[in-house]
Amino acid sequence: MGFRPRASSPQGGYTLIELLVVLAILAIVTMFVVPNLGPKSPKAVRSGLQDLKASLQQARGLAMSTGKNLNVHIVMAGNVARMTAVDLNDDGTEKAPALMDVAIGQDWRRYADFTTSDPPIAEEGGTAVKDLAALTTLGFSGWASPIKPDADATSYLGFSPQGAPQFVDKGTKARSAISGGTWVGVKGLTIKDKGLPYGCVFLLENGLVTAYYKPDALLTDAPNQWQRLE
Repeated sequence: MGFRPRASSPQGGYTLIELLVVLAILAIVTMFVVPNLGPKSPKAVRSGLQDLKASLQQARGLAMSTGKNLNVHIVMAGNVARMTAVDLNDDGTEKAPALMDVAIGQDWRRYADFTTSDPPIAEEGGTAVKDLAALTTLGFSGWASPIKPDADATSYLGFSPQGAPQFVDKGTKARSAISGGTWVGVKGLTIKDKGLPYGCVFLLENGLVTAYYKPDALLTDAPNQWQRLE
């Protein structure tokens, strides 16, 4: 019986040509994907602001639709920040489960975080959000009382059945109307081009919610001016 050469196993190693083809494909994919990633902090700040604005509007709408007082909480868990809105029992204790429970941004806290400094941009030149003339026209005057994550706050945010914002004392549970409005600040954790990205969401005493975003605190060209997020 003559010798018959055995066919090569499909489980054998790659040939040099196959490896070169794979490396060429990876190089092409990298050329298209990496530039599109861009700085992550500006995207995280913008998405966080949009989620905060939408969540506050949703919580206010729930208070008005249910005709009840609601408490709003911002809770941190690892890289995730969540906002919840909870209904109350007749004795003032909070019901479970929450009426609303949403994440703020996608994997947000890797690239952005809350800021409650006054003004929100304190260390990066004269581009503070306080310079926004539009805030005066909106009736905002509530810089002294920012919204903070639960762990850092002495009062929760709340809404009345009419949709008016309130502060709820963590200890006594007493509710007080917010005069002029309140705000929550967001800052990026890494520099975009020259400075950090910043933004603020404003909640006025009449219930209006609006947000402003600045991609780079140290640049004043058109793309880096304060932008109102619709």
